[in-house]
Amino acid sequence: MQQLQAAITHAAPLMSQDRSPLTIGTLLVLLLAFLSVFGGTFGTVQWPFSGLRPDAEIAFSQRLVSALWEGQEDKLAEAFRPELRKDVHDHFGAMTALLPSGQPKQTDVFSWAIHRQDGSTYYTFGFEYAYEHAWLVASVSLQREPGGPLQLTGLHLTPQVEPLEVQNRFAWSGKPATQWALLAIWVAELGLVLFAMISCLCAEGLRRKWVCLLIALFGIGRFTLDWHTGAYSIQLLYLGLPTLGALKAGQGSPWCFQLSLPVGAVFLLVMLHQSKSSRARQQVPSSESPPHVDAPHPAEKS
Repeated sequence: MQQLQAAITHAAPLMSQDRSPLTIGTLLVLLLAFLSVFGGTFGTVQWPFSGLRPDAEIAFSQRLVSALWEGQEDKLAEAFRPELRKDVHDHFGAMTALLPSGQPKQTDVFSWAIHRQDGSTYYTFGFEYAYEHAWLVASVSLQREPGGPLQLTGLHLTPQVEPLEVQNRFAWSGKPATQWALLAIWVAELGLVLFAMISCLCAEGLRRKWVCLLIALFGIGRFTLDWHTGAYSIQLLYLGLPTLGALKAGQGSPWCFQLSLPVGAVFLLVMLHQSKSSRARQQVPSSESPPHVDAPHPAEKS
């Protein structure tokens, strides 16, 4: 507690009399905060970074899925890693049996992810194929070793009775009390962070407002709630920005709510309060000063 008090006292000099308008840095931080918290509301977590989408790998994956419709068992087997090719020959018939009749009318990429480990790059894609009266989800996993070609490591097909967008649409009904409580906590934390950021913007004489806005977005730990299924995950060792968010992993994916301990917003509010109290004490005259006595006018001397 004493360390926190010392940190707040040390940060108080940031609050000096400076009435300069909002800087470019402050505006950029506000834009970053909006995109990081509400960016998922625009339909896909990749917005506005669509230029980073691995289109070549997506096209490669779609050609492999098309090999199922065309009955090209050998082509599909060659794309797999050598140790997995035998499984393709053993399960090719079962996989083609899952395909609806006819050709798909529409193909959507509803999710994709990339991560790198030990020099290798791993890709995971989710495709939704729409037929006349049926839907099919294909999950494709790829791996590229350093200096090597793309290789297929997994291909899974899941028939669907309705589109993923319908299945995972945001719904209020049928949710347990625990989900409602978590959503209420998320809304309360959003209000706390917004209050801290607005207090920062409205504070008189606050320098480096963009730094203070970043502080308000800082959080510790990470709790993620899948609103559709109620599943959740916890990351205790998470440190970063933003402290909360609402997003979708793709157009057909469920809504997820993320929140962390809002230590940055709490710290900023305490710092602003301490700075305001310090300025108020400086403006109030000391009650211990001796009373002022006017000297007698020369005319009043006898």
